[in-house]
Amino acid sequence: MRLIWVLIMMTAVGAAVAGLRSRALATQAELYRLEAQRLRVRRRIWEQQHRLGRLKAPREVELRRLDWALDLRGPDERPEAGALVRRDR
Repeated sequence: MRLIWVLIMMTAVGAAVAGLRSRALATQAELYRLEAQRLRVRRRIWEQQHRLGRLKAPREVELRRLDWALDLRGPDERPEAGALVRRDR
């Protein structure tokens, strides 16, 4: 009777270990997937920061101002009468 009880317990422990190992492998796979996603997001953020820095460079702003024929004024300069002024940017 004890032998049967020991075999049942060893089988149960073996099944539990196999289940835990399976869960650990699934968790590790998920961790690798999330790490790859994090790297893709960081690369995309870096590219966006690089592009934004390039767009905000004084030379680029001046080129766009000339291309678009914008009448840029400083904060203390008064616009002409009837001109549309946006202060939200």
